[in-house]
Amino acid sequence: MTRPEVSDDEVGMAGEPRPPARVRPTAIALGALAVGLASVLVTVGIWLMVRPEPGGEVHTISIPAGTGARIDAGEDVQLVPRELEVSVNDTIRIVNDDDRTFDVGPFVVTAHSTLEHTFDRPGRFSGACTLHPEDSFTVVVT
Repeated sequence: MTRPEVSDDEVGMAGEPRPPARVRPTAIALGALAVGLASVLVTVGIWLMVRPEPGGEVHTISIPAGTGARIDAGEDVQLVPRELEVSVNDTIRIVNDDDRTFDVGPFVVTAHSTLEHTFDRPGRFSGACTLHPEDSFTVVVT
């Protein structure tokens, strides 16, 4: 039986014909690309499931200039309810135009500043309130 003719570049070291060249580097690169793409898709999917939903309502509490002086003079100042019910992803914005710092439930709002807080989970958040006759303010997040 005769051997088929092979060129010199197809012959191995022992004089035997080499097997045809394989395309393994291309297959490996495509496999790695597929794994990388799958990882990105899984990561984006998880992020989309756990991120907060946009578009909540904004609840604004305004503290006008002179509020501290009105409280010192004995005036019954009631700028916030005793309890405020909001939804997850709602924001509370407290605008303090007075020259004093106030406790507003779980928040402390410094003089001449605005505080914003977006609620990302349900719960009850309470604290002292210097703007309420009962001295407390609770935010109920549903």
